[in-house]
Amino acid sequence: MKKVFLSFIMIFFLLFISGCSNNSYYIERGNVSATSHYIEGSYKTFDGDYHKNIKLEEGDIVQFHFESTTNKGTILSEIYFQDQLISTIQDKCEVTIDTTGTYEVTVIADNHSGSFKVSWEIK
Repeated sequence: MKKVFLSFIMIFFLLFISGCSNNSYYIERGNVSATSHYIEGSYKTFDGDYHKNIKLEEGDIVQFHFESTTNKGTILSEIYFQDQLISTIQDKCEVTIDTTGTYEVTVIADNHSGSFKVSWEIK
C-alpha cells in the first residue's frame, strides 16, 4: 500500500512539474508561435501573455519592431531583464544592452482579436 501511495505521489509531482510554464494564455481559433528572431500570432481571441527568452551580450544594440492589427481588445510587447521592465516595444525601438544575460520578450494581450508580430535584430 505504501509503494502504491508513493508511486501515485511521484507521478502526480512529475505531471505537475511538466505542466509548469512561463507562458499563460488562451487562444481561440488561431495560434501564437516564436522563432529565434520573432513572435507572431493570428487568432480570433488571444488573452494572456507569451514569453520568449533571448540571450544578449553587454554592448549589443537590439532593434525591435512591433506591429499589430486589432479588431478588439488590447495588445502590447515589453522586454524584461531579471523581472525588471527594460522597455515597452512600440512600433520601432532600439535598446542598448548594459548587462550580458537572458532577456525576456513578452507579448501581453487582453481579449485581443487580430494579429501581431514582434521581431528583433541584434546589431
